[in-house]
Amino acid sequence: MTTTPSFEHEIKDLQENKIRFPYDISNELLEHLRDTLEGGWELLRVRHELMIREQGRSLVAVALEDEHGNAVIKDGKAQPQFVYTLGQGRKGFPEILCFFPSAYIGHCINALCDKMESGEAKSDEDGTYLVGGCFPQNPELDFILIPLEGSQRQLAAEKYACQCEDDEPLLLAVAPYADGTPCTDFIPEGFH
Repeated sequence: MTTTPSFEHEIKDLQENKIRFPYDISNELLEHLRDTLEGGWELLRVRHELMIREQGRSLVAVALEDEHGNAVIKDGKAQPQFVYTLGQGRKGFPEILCFFPSAYIGHCINALCDKMESGEAKSDEDGTYLVGGCFPQNPELDFILIPLEGSQRQLAAEKYACQCEDDEPLLLAVAPYADGTPCTDFIPEGFH
């Protein structure tokens, strides 16, 4: 790869913490890092940043683990313990955190984000949303979105949605079971 003086200057600025990783990094440097990093948190963050720039958002899924620390697999797919969005805050919308062990919940959260961006999802006076039409198999089912504030927001940022910016609003998305009952069984202590 041939580098330009501006590329070399950007690398130096990154090493000296003069620019924020990954937000202030050019696509050129992000792609270089994607191709040269050998793993770890930085590589994951680079991949998410490139996805945000290309698609407008990225979903981070953290696998549900069994008692031995192995990912729980169902129908050949890893089941998430939780999923959260990155990139919604840059568009002026809250980021979303959801605890629901289904490999397909990401598709539903993408539909939810699309509804928020199109103006179809409106919050009530408490900031709570009730949003339907996100579950292809049961369009009448609703997500309940609850604003996380104070100690709940702090817990979410420290243990779960840790790549979200501190100043971004965060919503807890409560997904429904097939019968419409809110699935709260997997939401950790501190959010109830």
